[in-house]
Amino acid sequence: MVQLVKHDLEFILKQIKIAEANSVAHDGPDSTPLTDLVSHHLLPYGLRTVDGSYNNLVAGKEWSGAADQIMPRLLNPKYVPADVTPAGAHGPDSPAGTTPTHYGNTGDVWDADPRIISNLIADQSLDNPAIRTLIEQGKAHYTYGATTKIEAEDLEVLSGFYEEAVPGAGGDAVIRLPSRQSGAVKIDVDVAGTTPVYHDIKIAYLDENDDAVSFELWVDGVKALLVSV
Repeated sequence: MVQLVKHDLEFILKQIKIAEANSVAHDGPDSTPLTDLVSHHLLPYGLRTVDGSYNNLVAGKEWSGAADQIMPRLLNPKYVPADVTPAGAHGPDSPAGTTPTHYGNTGDVWDADPRIISNLIADQSLDNPAIRTLIEQGKAHYTYGATTKIEAEDLEVLSGFYEEAVPGAGGDAVIRLPSRQSGAVKIDVDVAGTTPVYHDIKIAYLDENDDAVSFELWVDGVKALLVSV
């Protein structure tokens, strides 16, 4: 059984009023954009739209994740051939195809393993049967690399951070950031002359003792992680 107090009802009414002010259309003559009705993008105010527009109130990202939007790419597309269209695919008397269908072409694609991409992305370890199947077929390989421990003081300081000797810490040193300051460090984990490889990156220690802190991890110019402590 749900029990509501006056504050709960006031909060619900506030959301209804925000939705009413925004309900005509985002660009309609009588409507007000959610960005003007909600003072901060992290506030749980308003009733978000069904198509996902303005579900993200960060400036410039109002359409991120909305329906009918082009998904951003991190890599160039690489389309692969699928299977030959079987007989009867387009009707009882339709003949079988003679060449494999292809994801790079327009028209129908006949794929006997449509979930293989999702399966590979969901689990890229050797526990994944799809990974083991590709290895058995010679279409993939798994390389066990050495574990490399990088101490903070080994990072190249670009701005803000400074090194401080702390007996007992790894390498007997740490890097610190002055209160309410921002900084950046970097390191190249690939050995010169080798083929680019994948890395499992684990951050062992991130201490904070005087205020809130945000930590970002960028890999090859792409933000891979954002942590707030």
